[in-house]
Amino acid sequence: MTRRSNSRWCSDASEIVCWNAQRVSVAFTVNCCDREIISFLATTGDISGHMIRDLMAKAIESRFGFVERLPHGIEWLSDNGPAYTAHETRVFAKMMGLDVQTTPFHSPEPKRDDRDLCQDVQTGLCSYPSARQRHDRHRAATQLV
Repeated sequence: MTRRSNSRWCSDASEIVCWNAQRVSVAFTVNCCDREIISFLATTGDISGHMIRDLMAKAIESRFGFVERLPHGIEWLSDNGPAYTAHETRVFAKMMGLDVQTTPFHSPEPKRDDRDLCQDVQTGLCSYPSARQRHDRHRAATQLV
């Protein structure tokens, strides 16, 4: 965890399995200080690098409004998934002032607490629709809002 808001954000992606076996892919960004979900997306397809760049832009806009670049650097912690490590995603992140740090899920690195935070959010997002109707992917996706 961090002591100062907007100094480190973590992001992860997961799937919600619907009752009819369809899937909804979800990605989110969390501020590691106040544990607020800054941005998220849901899709009935796979999550692409383009979607992660949109997720980054939404997080920046949510916290700082429309800016060309962040007023200070923010560490962006994620796993090594292809959408996060795509060249275009890394270039966009650097251009916006995000310092991309990727770590394997089972990493002994000191940022493990923040990975645990992402895991907690992921578990909550993916189990939340189970309390509601999730007959199919369209209903499950609309319930995330």
